[in-house]
Amino acid sequence: MANTCKFKHLGAMFDCTRNAVITVPQLKKFMDLLKKMGYNRIYIYMEDTYEIEGEPYFGYLRGRYTQAELMEIDDYAYSLGMEFVPVIQTLAFMDKIFQWPQYAALRDIDDILLVDDERTYALIDKMLSSLRKCLRHSNLIHLSMDEAAKLGKGRYRDIHGETPSTEIMMRHLNRVCDMAKGYGLEPIIWSSTLYHSVNGTWRACEMPNYPEGEKFDETLVDRIPKGLYVNYYSYNEHREDVSPIRVGGMLDWFIRLVGKEHVHFAAGAWKWQAFSPRNQLSMIATKIAMKECAKRGIDTFFQTMWGDDGAEASPYCVLPTLAYTACLAHGIEDMDEIRAKFREWVGADMDDFMLLDQLDYTPEYMIGMPMTPTKAALYSDCFLGKLETIIAPYDAANYAKFAENIGEAAERVGEYKYVFETLSKLCSVLALKAAIGKRTREVYQSGDKAALDALIVDYDEMIRRTEVFYTAFRTQWYTENKPHGFEVQDIRVGGLICRMRNCRDRLQDYRDGKVDRLIDLEDELLHFVQSDKLPYSGVKVEGMVRRYPTWWNNSVTTSKL
Repeated sequence: MANTCKFKHLGAMFDCTRNAVITVPQLKKFMDLLKKMGYNRIYIYMEDTYEIEGEPYFGYLRGRYTQAELMEIDDYAYSLGMEFVPVIQTLAFMDKIFQWPQYAALRDIDDILLVDDERTYALIDKMLSSLRKCLRHSNLIHLSMDEAAKLGKGRYRDIHGETPSTEIMMRHLNRVCDMAKGYGLEPIIWSSTLYHSVNGTWRACEMPNYPEGEKFDETLVDRIPKGLYVNYYSYNEHREDVSPIRVGGMLDWFIRLVGKEHVHFAAGAWKWQAFSPRNQLSMIATKIAMKECAKRGIDTFFQTMWGDDGAEASPYCVLPTLAYTACLAHGIEDMDEIRAKFREWVGADMDDFMLLDQLDYTPEYMIGMPMTPTKAALYSDCFLGKLETIIAPYDAANYAKFAENIGEAAERVGEYKYVFETLSKLCSVLALKAAIGKRTREVYQSGDKAALDALIVDYDEMIRRTEVFYTAFRTQWYTENKPHGFEVQDIRVGGLICRMRNCRDRLQDYRDGKVDRLIDLEDELLHFVQSDKLPYSGVKVEGMVRRYPTWWNNSVTTSKL
């Protein structure tokens, strides 16, 4: 694309730590696509999934990148005229290493490293030293330091007593930045914890929000390390009436803190927490954010492709968002022209890829945080479905239609067919599964044996379809990622199939008179939400608020996992 980009740096970030570590060949393939679109940066998020010399348990059994692989990535990016930026963690999100006794002494609380302990800094020094060797064509290092709401509230407090979190953060930030600079690296951090340090608002929820009316501690400005880049992130500000004010206000806040030349912006190509993407939400939020960034002369804009809760969705699902972002960055806003560019770059129609949004496009889609009705319908238990009351009656019919639409599109998208087949097969499962819990209770309580026979037949078909979906999902994973991490999906989907079989067998036992009752089908199901007073907005279905949890473990059972 012609050199007309509004931003000096346009990037995309892969999450390679939430179980899915994309293979180097697939990453190269994706980088080729991004280069065509005009991107010039590639970020890889790695909490522990990279090799550190002398630390065999760091990323052990997690599919970590070897130093040779990181060098290969760095070299390939350079060959395309792109820059590779590692995104690591040097404060929170380190829970995966804490499962090993070797790192127990480095833990403050939850997933947070123990600050002001020399063993912590020895590990961080090894992180920086190892990555420095892998970076021959870039000096940037993203140190993260985000979402550390409980900083200093665990072993740190036991050792040092009650200490303001801001003081701990500032000491740690300066020390780690000095260490990075000692290796010739230029540090970047996410915005959240720094934001709450400067205005003194340590909250459980660390996403920065529009700071109107909040204080700005001028005395802390001089304590910010010189040359630090602050990465403000916002993923779902999509309301034309208030979002420009919020995003613009936050950008102004960080410009005041470190200067516009040191403020970066990260948007969200939503592919996390679910099997399907949210391209429509991502594109609307991106357009708002990009406009506010361009107004202020922010020179770095990139899209994050997080993988929260298991990285079920393929990164190729969000190609519409990535293409749309590239077009806007180069001044192209006409949708027909954007669709033409997508066809040129991807070799398929953008409208076909947009069909993948259907799975989680419900009335709640554009309200509050994105929700995951597909995951709720898939994992809500057939007998003890805590989420049955929020799976609306129209869902099953919709999924049957989605399965057909996406299945037909799979035949038109060429090499991406496997991605479409995964979601088509999932919708085929949900065409039965979304209604099976409610039907099971109704049939059991009615005593209709003929209906019970038909229900058992549908259980058999549902199990068969789930096995077909599993095979497609497995193909998708092994096409794109290292094998590590799929054991989680084996547990989840395999456990789902096993549970379906058990429920079917118990229905058969009841039908055949082997048991007199199924007492778990006699429990009254309470509505998942009984109040309109929610942390996030919802909409009402049949008089009740329809609000989904976003995590597998919150969907699958009420019992302890």
